[in-house]
Amino acid sequence: MTFSIADFFNRLTSSDTHSSVLPEDSLLKKNLLCVDSNAKRLHLVIPESFFNEYPGLEPNKTVESVLLTTHYKNTGGKGLRLDIAEKLSFESNKHYLSEGYSIIATLFSDTDRKNFTLGIFPDIKKSIDSFSSASRHDAYAFYRYLQYLSAYHYAEELLYWILLFCFFQEDIIRLYKAEFTLHPLSTTQYHHINNFLAATMRDRIFQFETSQCLEINDSLFWQLRDNLIASAKGHLYIAGPTLMDAFSMSSDHSIVNTLSKLLQSPSPLTDVSVFLIDPILFDKYECCNALRNTVNSTISTLEDHLYALFENAHVNLHIYFLPLLQIDHAVITDEFMAFRSTKLWTQDRGYKGGFFLYLSDIYTEKGLQAQSEYHAHKAYLDTVIQNCTKIYPASDINEKALSERDARGQHMHWRQRLRIRGCKHIFLYKLYENQLQNYVSSTWGGPELSGMFTSSSTILKYESLFDAQNLLNDHTQSVLLPYIKETNKLFNEAIRKHDSTGYSRIFPSLDLGYPNNIQRLAGGFATGMLITWKCGIDMVPIDATVNVCTSSVFKLSQFDPSLIQNSEKLYERLESYMRIASDEKGYSFSFTSGNHFLIIAKEENADNYYLVLHSSANELKNSYMGLYPVEGNWYSDRYKIQPGENGRYFRYLKDADASNFIAMAHNFERYNEQIHRWLALQINNQREFSSAESIIKHHYYMPTDSSIAIGSFAEPSGTIVPIFSRYKKPIYLFQIGDDNWKVNLGEKKGNVCVIPHGWGQKIDTVDSILIKGKNLVFTMNDGTLWEKEITSRNRIDCIDKEVRDFHDGNEFLKIGSRMVRGSIVKRLIPVFEYSKNTIRGKIS
Repeated sequence: MTFSIADFFNRLTSSDTHSSVLPEDSLLKKNLLCVDSNAKRLHLVIPESFFNEYPGLEPNKTVESVLLTTHYKNTGGKGLRLDIAEKLSFESNKHYLSEGYSIIATLFSDTDRKNFTLGIFPDIKKSIDSFSSASRHDAYAFYRYLQYLSAYHYAEELLYWILLFCFFQEDIIRLYKAEFTLHPLSTTQYHHINNFLAATMRDRIFQFETSQCLEINDSLFWQLRDNLIASAKGHLYIAGPTLMDAFSMSSDHSIVNTLSKLLQSPSPLTDVSVFLIDPILFDKYECCNALRNTVNSTISTLEDHLYALFENAHVNLHIYFLPLLQIDHAVITDEFMAFRSTKLWTQDRGYKGGFFLYLSDIYTEKGLQAQSEYHAHKAYLDTVIQNCTKIYPASDINEKALSERDARGQHMHWRQRLRIRGCKHIFLYKLYENQLQNYVSSTWGGPELSGMFTSSSTILKYESLFDAQNLLNDHTQSVLLPYIKETNKLFNEAIRKHDSTGYSRIFPSLDLGYPNNIQRLAGGFATGMLITWKCGIDMVPIDATVNVCTSSVFKLSQFDPSLIQNSEKLYERLESYMRIASDEKGYSFSFTSGNHFLIIAKEENADNYYLVLHSSANELKNSYMGLYPVEGNWYSDRYKIQPGENGRYFRYLKDADASNFIAMAHNFERYNEQIHRWLALQINNQREFSSAESIIKHHYYMPTDSSIAIGSFAEPSGTIVPIFSRYKKPIYLFQIGDDNWKVNLGEKKGNVCVIPHGWGQKIDTVDSILIKGKNLVFTMNDGTLWEKEITSRNRIDCIDKEVRDFHDGNEFLKIGSRMVRGSIVKRLIPVFEYSKNTIRGKIS
């Protein structure tokens, strides 16, 4: 069958809404409706000037009608059609085709260009399938050209070639190589590769007519790869385990010269992405020095022979280091993929597959695209690109690691050389194993909920949490809220260096106030807040000064109340327990530091006694292996800095260092619970506590791998938690109400409410917080400055710093009733306290 000029016009100008492929308001449709006679349609395809030059070729009315409407090959106009095709194929007559094309180009609107595709004309493929075997190879090459024009929305060229095809039918073969449009056949890579394959394996090239894949022999594959690179345009992908042979100056399979020539000649190449194994995978194996050297050799070749060419050509080179042992060798262009699988990278190369050439999706029939190997592999590499972390040579160099002889040291040298050169078109990236795992898990679990805010009846949107009127509405909170909001901005900027879809969210608690720790505040964090984040790699902010601080309440059934009257004896007994804990268990208590304490309290209006403990794990603070950002500790030379405005900064750990940090934090949660329970058992004469007789809740810790609670409980509705007040004032057991705003922390925590663990500290005389060099500076409301160096040992010791005071817990909760909903279920009155306030003695 054939597809005629008449069929073409009927398809595009039909008034039948069911069969029409163009909307009624289409400019193209309106213009084609004006071409309403055979003569006009003939001269739209072949300009009248051509027939003026060759009057003997202009058909009479009868032949004209046959040529434009026939559905049969064997017609009286067949010889005339062939004669016209031969004349137009002459180089000297090419201008007639260009003249016809220029008329076609005026028919389109921008909308028409977008919507006009080859898919409108399925009959064309059917027509080509009916061509004679002698012309089949060239006919399919022509059809590939139409697919190329359609895929890149070269609508004018596509329409004109379809018109020419409808007129000339099988004789189109004589014309399609004429380069008369803006995007001639020679601009397609398919043209080059088709010619190469036709010259080397013509007997098998017909596989591409019905298949996406062509198997290539070993020796031909390397020539084919060279041809693909030499004719590449746009974005070129080159992947392999080490690409040692490809980027060797001495290998028979080297692509260095081919790539060099491409970069030194005018070409439409914009980007080259190189994917290879990250040699850090093998740093712990001394036997793998050879593997590290192969990757280093590849990078050295790029540095010595190609970096300058990329820079001069303004072509971007992206190098991706992957933690994978199954990196298939692939060279991918817009139109082809040369491919050889690598199931496992070993020295003997025994897990490599055969050699194949795949067609791009633009040459694949729509029904087969879902099964396209080209699409699958290119999409996979694009996903790798999207999830990688960009390396910044200006900041991501560990000077100490430059002296190391392992792969980490190599990485630092690669970055340093980029920094020294000042390259603007060379970029390094690193994929972390967690990044791919997080991506895959997100595809199975639906949208990531970490940090998702759920409103209450009083807090309707996330932004309302930063309105001091919804909290305690004192001057302290009006200063701190915008300060921590800026921290959230810096945190987001840091995350997006490593994960373009990542984010952080900070949630202030009702008791938001000043910490004692200068480092914490200078680094952007206050006390009384929950921090959450989502990032493709492990990441943790160090100036949140993570610790594990725990609040516990135990109902004492075996306590002797007479000890309250003899505080000296009770103090000695506690001291003996702590000596046993230290000598026999290795436990360390912190009841006499900061705001920590051990309290024995009596339930209001009842004879029940309770032990209330508030302490953290000493081991996490100032030791070398602790989590506090102490000068000279285990990560002091490994953290990253995200700079901000006006001296602000955000410091964090990432990857393996962050993973280690997070694991330590979680381990000490169990440790703190254990030492609290152990001490409570001693005081309760070894009698165990039922679940109803004990509360153990952390208020300073990491609830999940990507969240930190600073002085706040992160617990679900219905949970009972202790809220502390001031020295000598009651402790309130508070049951969290249902009507609270919530945060979804994911993992095992799910939806939680953010509840204060106390009343918080205020300094209402501070008007602003500044970072000047190495100092934290407060501008006071009298115009004076309070200033102190930012170190782990220094404390905020303003004379006006104090714990907030309220008449009682009811007043505190009433003022904060928009922020926190629930009820006090017990009041515990302190009768004995062991803390820095009293050390020993009865509470009077």
